[in-house]
Amino acid sequence: DANARALLAALGGGGGERVAVVGCSAGGRGLVAASPIASDEVVVSLPAASLVSGATARAELPAAVVAALEEEGEWCDHLLVMHLLMRERGRGAASPLAAWLSLLPRLDGAGVPPSAWSDDQLEALGGTDAYWTAHASRGELAELRQTLMPRLAPALSAAAAAAPGGEGGGGGFVERAYSEERWTWAKALLDTRAISLPAPAGAGLPGGALVLAPFLDLCNHRCAPNLELAVEGSGGGARLCLRAVAPVGEGEQLCISYGRFDAQAMLLHYGMDPGCCAAPLLLRLSLPPCEALDAEPSLLGLRSCPPR
Repeated sequence: DANARALLAALGGGGGERVAVVGCSAGGRGLVAASPIASDEVVVSLPAASLVSGATARAELPAAVVAALEEEGEWCDHLLVMHLLMRERGRGAASPLAAWLSLLPRLDGAGVPPSAWSDDQLEALGGTDAYWTAHASRGELAELRQTLMPRLAPALSAAAAAAPGGEGGGGGFVERAYSEERWTWAKALLDTRAISLPAPAGAGLPGGALVLAPFLDLCNHRCAPNLELAVEGSGGGARLCLRAVAPVGEGEQLCISYGRFDAQAMLLHYGMDPGCCAAPLLLRLSLPPCEALDAEPSLLGLRSCPPR
């Protein structure tokens, strides 16, 4: 909690005293109200300049990398942000985003989409549409990396050699910082934490722009949320805010809505089923042999097996 508050203060955020960062029962972190909050009150806010976006990446990454990624059309901003995340993770404590990155989940954490699961974990979805969709997503990302990295490696290596700290020292930086595992990690973060700006926020960020909002991204999903995202101010004074849409009691978890999706879409995109989606999540279930069910009728509440 102290690290998260320090991060918010360093980013120029406001409202840190109104919230607390807590661990969630299913893993990961979340925000709760540190004191009662009235409806329509701004709970916490972040300067638009602190948002991580395609515009941020264009200003930070080598020109040759930006030029190559811009050839990818509609996926350009996604790839730019992914590369910025990988570079900053590779820089370690030398990165200005180090405090935020330390709060983010790794691939073995909660809330990771199936496309980033291990093969053993993915077997739990075997035989379902979600299984094949996740497999296809993994294959597409691997193919994209295989196509792009030979073109990007020289510029990435040169930039790493000129930047002190992190993993840049010595050979093999590009192989480590932009490995297949790091691509998967960056894509998972983008899928689960990026938001679409509800309104223009200045600094080259139009309404609908894809952004990552450090600290604010600790806010979890609820189908009936008590907060909403809003942009206040304009130009250099624009701020992304979390505003209460209902009274919130002390200790109550602060949640936004990630959108109206069915359960399978929530699982594929966010790595979870919140239990409140209109369409249920259907998975294949491997039942024990009939003999086991006869010996232990309480298993899954089943009393018999269908005819062979």
